[in-house]
Amino acid sequence: SAEHYFKVERIDIAEDLVGISGMAKGSDAIGLCARKGGKFRIYIKRSILTSLGQAVHTILHEQVHGVSGTNDLTPEYEHALLGVAIKMMHI
Repeated sequence: SAEHYFKVERIDIAEDLVGISGMAKGSDAIGLCARKGGKFRIYIKRSILTSLGQAVHTILHEQVHGVSGTNDLTPEYEHALLGVAIKMMHI
């Protein structure tokens, strides 16, 4: 459903997300959703590409951030993620 999807300008592969996001050095983040000039980009760490499951999980996770505008570890994000899962199951 289009309400649970936003157009991603591109998905970039990065060795490290610290320089891109301004996260603290040593951060263990493996994905990032960022808006740049009105366009959305998803960044994922190269190291997760060895696992298709982890790569898809990370892209979906970041996609939900883009759709919902919510932050990690919040009830709002969890609600948005659950909403996408329910829509995918056609419930």
